[in-house]
Amino acid sequence: MSDAPAPAPIVPLPVRRRRLAHESTDSYIRRLAAANGTSASTVRLWLLEQGILPAGFDRDEWFAAWALLAGGSAARRRMRDGGPRVTERALCVRCARGEDASGQLTGLGLICLKHRVWIAPYDGGIADAASHRAERQFRAELVPAGLELPSAEMRFAQRLVALSVTPRWIAAHHSAGGTRSLPAALYPSQVAIASALFVRDGLHEIAREQDGGNLVACTEWIAAHIDRLSPVDEPWRAGALLGHAARTCAGLDTSAEFGHRAITNVLERLSR
Repeated sequence: MSDAPAPAPIVPLPVRRRRLAHESTDSYIRRLAAANGTSASTVRLWLLEQGILPAGFDRDEWFAAWALLAGGSAARRRMRDGGPRVTERALCVRCARGEDASGQLTGLGLICLKHRVWIAPYDGGIADAASHRAERQFRAELVPAGLELPSAEMRFAQRLVALSVTPRWIAAHHSAGGTRSLPAALYPSQVAIASALFVRDGLHEIAREQDGGNLVACTEWIAAHIDRLSPVDEPWRAGALLGHAARTCAGLDTSAEFGHRAITNVLERLSR
């Protein structure tokens, strides 16, 4: 009885693609397959039919096969996991040269500083100076403190801004900021509030020094941290939410792991 034929050698695909900064391995595989007129699922079936991949192959074997198809080590390089606070999202379209690419953008906000454009959701807008400063502040202050965009702290800050402003305020910031995205319009004030509350310990300061987070004091605090509020805007709703958060978190020790986790749970609930 003759032995089974050896699997066919893997020949690199004719069209090459460079792995982009911050791009996930799965995104790179999808781009490389599309550039060669096929898809990752079609290549997977071919690799199985040829016996190159075993029936129960794991991700390491899958990446190793694609490293050979790519003609180098690009697909073998694994992205570091950003953890539960980082989700995969689209890369800057200009960095990707118009191709559809995504990755775990650890340490990045909503703006590509290289091209000064909004990353995601992307609509071709050039970020204004205020948004550009907010992105630099996000990377310099919030990221070292462990606050990525999907974190409870950042989502709570975004909710405070969203509760305070009117459609007229949003339209004005869309025009100034060069984008039609609601998260982008809120972004500069979101960064300012998150930095004040969670980097400079403003949340506990409000509970200690401003009458336990009463409505008037919290509303004035919100108004001072949101850019260009008008008399028709309504920061009192965000003030009420901020006061509730300050009173709830007042007795928790942020230096202890349990206290920090409890505060995160409170912010998660209030951000919904």
